[in-house]
Amino acid sequence: MEKELKSILVNLGESTAKSYKGSYMRLRKLLDLKDKRKPIKKISLDYILEVIEAVENPSTRHSVFVIVKKLFDYESNKEKLDKVDKQIREDKRELQIKKTDI
Repeated sequence: MEKELKSILVNLGESTAKSYKGSYMRLRKLLDLKDKRKPIKKISLDYILEVIEAVENPSTRHSVFVIVKKLFDYESNKEKLDKVDKQIREDKRELQIKKTDI
């Protein structure tokens, strides 16, 4: 876990690193990873995306999705990641409209 977390946080500012660390820990909790020795990267991307899509709040979904994009190679998983990213953006926009529309 520590090695994987360090690979994500390399070359980030203090505030961003703190935010990413929280998102990383939230993703581990969503995936029910209690064993600190097991890295997220060893779990199938399809399962991780399925778990992310089940998260109700689009902002939370986006924060953990950013961590997944950092862990997995974007080029080889472009279609899957773009599909989920598009859905998250649409959901965030809908929520934003709903909040301002009284």
